[in-house]
This record gives sequence, C-alpha cells and structure tokens, in this order.
Amino acid sequence: MTEVRHFFIAGMPRSRTAWMANLMTTEESFCWHDGIKHCASWEDLRRVLDVPNRKFTGDSDTGIALFWRRLVKDYPRARLVLLWRDEADSLADFNRHFGFEGDYSMAFMQAAAEWNELRKQRPDALVMDWTALVEESACRAVFEHCTHGEMPWDSTRWRMLDALEINVRKDCALKMVNSELGKETLCPS
Repeated sequence: MTEVRHFFIAGMPRSRTAWMANLMTTEESFCWHDGIKHCASWEDLRRVLDVPNRKFTGDSDTGIALFWRRLVKDYPRARLVLLWRDEADSLADFNRHFGFEGDYSMAFMQAAAEWNELRKQRPDALVMDWTALVEESACRAVFEHCTHGEMPWDSTRWRMLDALEINVRKDCALKMVNSELGKETLCPS
C-alpha cells in the first residue's frame, strides 16, 4: 500500500473549514473536520488521521492553532493551507451565528496570534483569504495543493457542494473556544 500523505487546513472559526472537509473527502482522500474533537490524546489524533485505503488524509480544523507546533513536528511533510479571517470579524460572526453572550475576544486573539506564528514557521503553506472560497479557482488551488496535484479536479462536484451551507453544532463550537481560554482541554499531550 502507498504511504498516506497528510494535509491540514487551518482557519479561524466561521471560515468554511467544515465545508472544506467535505470538498476534500473523495474516493482517494479523506478529511476530518475538527478532528481533534474526536480525540482524548495526541496519539488518538494520529490514529484518527490514519484512514485506511486513502491516498491522502487530513483535517480541516479551527483548533489547529492549539496544537500546531506538535503537528508541524510530527507531520513535517504535510501540506498546509491557512484560511485567513480577521479575528474580530470571525468573533462577530461566531457570536451572531451561535448566539453566545460571553466575551470570547481573548480566545480569538490568542488563536490569531498562534495562526500568525504558524504562518511564519511554514512559509510553504498556501495562504488564502477565506472569502476566496466562493470561487472555484480558489477551491481548486486548495485541492491541488493538498493532493499534490495528483487527483483530478471535479468541477461538477464543486458546483454541487458550492450550494451547501455547512455549520458545526453549538456545543462543539463552544468546546473549541473554551479550550483556547484554558477552561476545557482538547487533545491533551
């Protein structure tokens, strides 16, 4: 069997990471959305990423800011996509969508700072403004980056997915933000 190649798509909350996980899941590729939430430990995440019978596996995850140093160390050859969204805009959309009343601005600022550090450490990452993902060409660029250009792009599939609005559950979103604030643990080392 061929060695599985990994990819990671990092983004602030409400930057289409769930939608990207759907786009990146095909016959030869599997992509989790917020894969970290399924794990009790780092080793669990490593097992989750070993999807059988797929050439490429990855995670499109708003929580990558929490563990990117370990991820880069353990997956040095993984392809990385960074979906940029201003933290204030992300926070406003997050609160509007989920109806949260608490002040989560610190968590969003911490995530943005980590995101920017990751960007410095991985200059080979594909960096894209999240708003570009409404364009087929931008989605194709992400797809080809993650799959090393070895999988054919499917315009028909993209058009079908383009009409979907995909959102995470409120409890999962709150767990991610609380972990940023140190109130809850995600994937302890």
